[in-house]
Amino acid sequence: MITYLDRVTTAKHELDVDLDHHCSLCGKTAAAWVRGKAVVQENRSLLEMGASDAAFLAETEAQRNAALLVRIARCPACKQRDPGEMRSLVMRFVWAIVGVEAAHLLLAMLGSSSSFLTSYLRVWYPIAILLTCVMVGVGAKTLRDLRASDVRVRYIRETEETQGPYRSAS
Repeated sequence: MITYLDRVTTAKHELDVDLDHHCSLCGKTAAAWVRGKAVVQENRSLLEMGASDAAFLAETEAQRNAALLVRIARCPACKQRDPGEMRSLVMRFVWAIVGVEAAHLLLAMLGSSSSFLTSYLRVWYPIAILLTCVMVGVGAKTLRDLRASDVRVRYIRETEETQGPYRSAS
């Protein structure tokens, strides 16, 4: 709840980091420049002492965003995305669908009374519409993450996976 004593701080952060992309399909490792972006909003009471943590939180979120983008980016060698990362990304969308269908099932179970149609149209139909909007929003974020991984990940060079987790300085 925001009152007149609250202070809202918004911080936007973009950073370019050098991360390694490890392909689980072909076994190649490629160095990449990744641009992470984040916007964080923090609500703080004026009674709380100290500076806002919004800048730090935005930087941390931008690092997480960059790590996510490099994990779901296409491999430069085999041009495929990591199937495990794709499953975890798609599962957010699947759980939203499961939630919406569970709400529809609940509505059908409540429909045994004779006044179901009027109560459905007045109360439950707007809730079902809201849940559908949530599902579409989660799907749109998933699609936005996939498109961002194609745009904000630039590969520098490829190395063989046989060199191990630490590359030599040469």
